[in-house]
Amino acid sequence: PALLIVDAIAALGATPLDMRAWGVNVALGASQKALMGPPGLAFVAADQRALETARTKKTARRYWDWEYRQGDKFYKNFCGTPPMQHLFALREALDIIAEQGLERIFRRHKRLAGAVHSAVEVWSEAGAISFNALRPQERSCTVTTLLCGEGFNGEDLRRHTRESYGLVLGGGLGPLEGQAFRIGHMGDINDSMILGCLATLETAFVELGIPHGPNGVRAAIEHIAAARAAEKSTAVAA
Repeated sequence: PALLIVDAIAALGATPLDMRAWGVNVALGASQKALMGPPGLAFVAADQRALETARTKKTARRYWDWEYRQGDKFYKNFCGTPPMQHLFALREALDIIAEQGLERIFRRHKRLAGAVHSAVEVWSEAGAISFNALRPQERSCTVTTLLCGEGFNGEDLRRHTRESYGLVLGGGLGPLEGQAFRIGHMGDINDSMILGCLATLETAFVELGIPHGPNGVRAAIEHIAAARAAEKSTAVAA
């Protein structure tokens, strides 16, 4: 009887999500990740079974009451004043996605994720840096979390890249604060941008004396070149 609920906040628009084929009853999304908008707008997709469950389970709620939000009065849709600027930004993002095509966007995200993962695999050879997701098949195509070894503080690295190069890295959250940092590779990020990020990061490793395997950026370059060549061959064959 359980409902299958998917958190697609960081995945929506970057990787396939087929609710009907996968049996997903509820999917949650947001504006600020692969959909390229400012943070602050969230939305939910729910199938008929989920809507019926929400209708019959009368727990105390108001803002998240789907039956109320689907009322005949327009203001109920947003539980008050609509976030107009967010909706305009989302409209523009969806137009960009439609122009590029989802399949092309999915390939780009996969290519960029592979480039980052290739670089991290090389960097991790020295032992000071490692993947948070140990199994390759479980690594995200939108963000990569790196763990920091002994004597290496992620906040010091983030401060250095931000103040010296204008490169803003995500920080570790919760128990990983100071012990991890994150590289985002989603939304409108392209090959040149991710290579610039990786080269800047490798430069910071050298400046701060952080042990790392050499040629991580070279591994990323080779991955991108191979992936683009394969995509072109597939397009020609089609």
